[in-house]
Amino acid sequence: HDHPTQVPGSFYQYQNIDYCVAGRVIEQLAGLTYEQFVGNQVQAPSGITDMELGNQTLAGRKPNEVVYYQSATSGDPYVTIDPHRMDANGGWIGRPIDLLLLLRRIDGLAANTDIISGSSFTEMQTGTSANPGYGLATILAGSWWGHNGCMDGTISFLVHRADGFDFAVVCNLRPGNDDCAWNLRDAVDQAVSAVPAQAWPDYDLFPSVN
Repeated sequence: HDHPTQVPGSFYQYQNIDYCVAGRVIEQLAGLTYEQFVGNQVQAPSGITDMELGNQTLAGRKPNEVVYYQSATSGDPYVTIDPHRMDANGGWIGRPIDLLLLLRRIDGLAANTDIISGSSFTEMQTGTSANPGYGLATILAGSWWGHNGCMDGTISFLVHRADGFDFAVVCNLRPGNDDCAWNLRDAVDQAVSAVPAQAWPDYDLFPSVN
């Protein structure tokens, strides 16, 4: 067996394989497929009805799913990306409103009942000595927290701001000048901040089941 190259807990490196392993642990403990478990325990109580794992080919595109485009700096998303094989680390098809439906069930606020415990929320919000800016699958940025995603054919960002405003953005291209959506996040954040608080409408666009 190889020995760790770093003392456990002393070094941070983001690895998508960790999420794939977590998906397999869920399957062993729950006795369900990863997709079934997430559908029952995450999506259903959050009011999400349209998320599912994608297919690798253009011909296998789901109803209402976008076409993913290859940029000059990325690979062909219909060759390099296999959503079912990736599943827990980025295989889901989802709309921004689906991401927001999830976010309001894991935000630690009393407005909607969370689907995680208070201790799990604390873990999400607690960094490590190796990386104080990253909690349990959560980017911690002081004035906001959330997460991004990026792979050939897509970039995305889900953000909860300290002022209580949440937003999600998803694109079907991974541009060379914004590899993991940080520029897009900053642009949307600035646009939100430029709108006076009283100008936002007060009606609810979430599904009535919520």
